[in-house]
This record gives sequence, C-alpha cells and structure tokens, in this order.
Amino acid sequence: MMTVKVILMKTGQYLISEIEERPEEDTDCMLINPKVVIGYIPDFVLENFIPYSYQKQIPIRSSDIITITEPMDSLLKLYRDAID
Repeated sequence: MMTVKVILMKTGQYLISEIEERPEEDTDCMLINPKVVIGYIPDFVLENFIPYSYQKQIPIRSSDIITITEPMDSLLKLYRDAID
C-alpha cells in the first residue's frame, strides 16, 4: 500500500501524491500520480498536476515544498478512486 501525502507547494497549490526522496538528485523528490486539489470540504476536485501531461512520475525539488501532511480520509478516498 502506498503512502499518500498532501503537499503544500510554494506556489500555493495543494497536491495529493505519493512522494519518494531522491537525495542524490538535483530534483530530490519524485511525485507519483500527483493531483492538484481544488475546492473545499466536501467538494474536492482533483486535476492533473501538469495539465498537458499524463506522466505519472514527476521530479521536483524539495525546496519548492512548504510542508507535507497526512490527507483527510475523504480526500484520500477521492484520490485513490481517481488513480485506480
């Protein structure tokens, strides 16, 4: 079972994604199946992080992240339904 997190980016975007650390790389984080969270409880909508790509693994720099947290159950369910 994958570990899914909510990620607040410096751009103000909230993402939900699996995240892997890659300390040896310049882009030291790999987002797996990232989605942008749009809206508020209970009307969340998820969109592709990069709108014009279906790429499932997206490298980013940890310096572009403000914080990483656990998702709410309702958001986690929506995310799992979206990527299955």
